[in-house]
Amino acid sequence: MVKETHGWAKHVHSYAKDASDYLKENAGIITPDGLAKVMELGRQDASSNIDND
Repeated sequence: MVKETHGWAKHVHSYAKDASDYLKENAGIITPDGLAKVMELGRQDASSNIDND
């Protein structure tokens, strides 16, 4: 996430809810497939935020 967001708070935030939801649903464990899912959802959210700026 750091590489994709460059540490920009607005971009990091795009991933936070999806990551949090995933961790809650999976007893705090994230698998490589789960991380890939979260990253894809975060990319979609980040691109939506850019389009709305």
